[in-house]
Amino acid sequence: EHAKAKKWDSVPSIDTYKFKKENSSDNRGERTKVKVTFYERLNNGGQYDAIWTYDPRTNRYLRTIGGRVDIDQETDTQVYAKNVILQQVTLSPSYDNKARVILETIGEGKATYLIDGKVISGKWKKSTRTSRTKYYNNEGEEIQFNRGRIWVSTYPHSAGKFDIIEQ
Repeated sequence: EHAKAKKWDSVPSIDTYKFKKENSSDNRGERTKVKVTFYERLNNGGQYDAIWTYDPRTNRYLRTIGGRVDIDQETDTQVYAKNVILQQVTLSPSYDNKARVILETIGEGKATYLIDGKVISGKWKKSTRTSRTKYYNNEGEEIQFNRGRIWVSTYPHSAGKFDIIEQ
């Protein structure tokens, strides 16, 4: 009865991303390489910079970090994603004794998407802590992703950046 009173006996409503059929190889980009720098001021010599390199054969983005292939410890294979989201957020200090930072993911901001070997500009929106982040292109249409892994990289606009190395 308690579950019924809390409406836990119903099927949950899940707000999902939009998915599409993968583009044919004729409709994909050929080369895309993007470097993501999380905190540029650390001047760490690229030790923590992530680079996503598009593989047109598999329609995947392969990840290296600090100049080394990023290996998934569970599968012993290179980390990859079918879609990469570069989400620009606001960074603010937590002012606690651990010197943590807070990345604001509620609100809206710029976003860049790596899908099918192409770079798409747009924006993201998230209204509450428990709602799903929605991703849009510059025309205001919701982004349609390829089925598979989606990697979201947040980077602070005040300290991080990304560079398109090849396109």
